[in-house]
Amino acid sequence: MHAIVRVAGVQARVALGDKIQLPLLDLEVGSRTQLGDVLLVSHDDAVNVGTPVLEGVSVEAEVLAHKKDKKVHVFKKKRRKRYRVYRGHRQQYTEVRIMGISGEGIPEVVIEERELPTAVEEPVAVETAVEPEITEAEEASGEEE
Repeated sequence: MHAIVRVAGVQARVALGDKIQLPLLDLEVGSRTQLGDVLLVSHDDAVNVGTPVLEGVSVEAEVLAHKKDKKVHVFKKKRRKRYRVYRGHRQQYTEVRIMGISGEGIPEVVIEERELPTAVEEPVAVETAVEPEITEAEEASGEEE
């Protein structure tokens, strides 16, 4: 099952469990939010298309982090005029995980909460390779060659 949602002027195709990047949202890390503008929902062979949005359908997402994208370099130059301008910026975005898609006429699908392991496992002893021992007879035969 997947859906197409509109958030902060960006349309994104989402499926259950996906991690997606959206423009910076004013939400706290770890909080959950409803992405309300659902444009399309597809499940099995059925496709529901909104005009322009589907009423009563929502996508639940959990905010994972606020990050910055790679730097964008902007360089302007006019040759023979000694004009050079360099500017750059890093676009901020919010990373979210899709936790559920629900609504009227759509089978509700939600990711169940999983507990993360709290205990740290002890490191496993790794056996190092041992070089085979060379006997006196093998040493003597190696020196003759």
